[in-house]
Amino acid sequence: MDALTRRVLDGPLPVAVQGSPLAARLITADLTAWLETLAHDLSDAEIAKTFAQRFAAHAAAGFSREDAVCLQHTYAAVLTRTLGDPAPPCADGPGSPPIDAAHLTRILARVIAVAERTPVLVRPSPGPRTPPDSTPRDASHQTARWCVAASCSADDIKPALRAFRSANPDALIAVTGVHVTAFTTCPPTDAAVLGPHGLVPVDNGDTTRAARRAALAAVIARYYGTDVKDEDATPLLAAVDLPATEREAYVVRCLGALHTMERNRHLLQTLAVYLAHNQCTAAAARTLFIHRHTLAYRLRTIATITGLDLDAPFDRMRAEMALLLSDANCWGMPRRRGASRGH
Repeated sequence: MDALTRRVLDGPLPVAVQGSPLAARLITADLTAWLETLAHDLSDAEIAKTFAQRFAAHAAAGFSREDAVCLQHTYAAVLTRTLGDPAPPCADGPGSPPIDAAHLTRILARVIAVAERTPVLVRPSPGPRTPPDSTPRDASHQTARWCVAASCSADDIKPALRAFRSANPDALIAVTGVHVTAFTTCPPTDAAVLGPHGLVPVDNGDTTRAARRAALAAVIARYYGTDVKDEDATPLLAAVDLPATEREAYVVRCLGALHTMERNRHLLQTLAVYLAHNQCTAAAARTLFIHRHTLAYRLRTIATITGLDLDAPFDRMRAEMALLLSDANCWGMPRRRGASRGH
């Protein structure tokens, strides 16, 4: 057991766990619960009871739910690596049977389900304050963890998640439809596999705010086809973070029937493509598979419906912003604290 605990301690761990004097004792107790579950093939009710107690111990130690779940992934990875060992560190003695990887994966899913039903755990208490005369710590040490959000196509989401999980085994990942939100203890590796994504630090352990800002950044990333860090797009984040009713009002004011009438959807697509190609008619026509004369006709129709002059910088900015906010309305973003359902 000591050797197995050492393997866990030597691997990637949440920042709060790394600095805790209780880490070794807590990890040993967690592994004992895992091995008991593997050895006796406990029922779902027994697993729920066992790990509810373990998550309560995590809370008492000051670890958040995200820290506790990250540890469970680490245990599963370490136990999986012991497969095939003639006498794995977790064995009670020589000749113990190897761990069934499929069974271990099923147990991990049950354990995570227990965590999701467990009340929110206590956030780690802040460490001792740095004395005024000491050297400030590097910013990378001040940021406990990161949040990345992206939107994948239905066909791409499963392979993208597999690749991301492989590169970030300690990540805590939530999937809602085609929207992905993941928390990591360090800047995520190979986040590009998720496509254009938003990346934000989790400040002061506030995962709710981080998830929302990452989702907002992901809206901008998806629209422009590039990765976005929140500090690089602060004004845009504020605009996308408007209440849904205000976003919709702005879009309708700028685009009018182009947005509200289904029969004009092709014109809305034309506007988006034309602006994406920096108003190059040849490139936009090729992308839309239409003749340039057809594109010119559509642009005149767009100008008539909206009243926008796309050659005027301010009107062009309004059109860009309206398209971005229209895209934001399709994203299932976490609600702001205290926001009503209408927002």
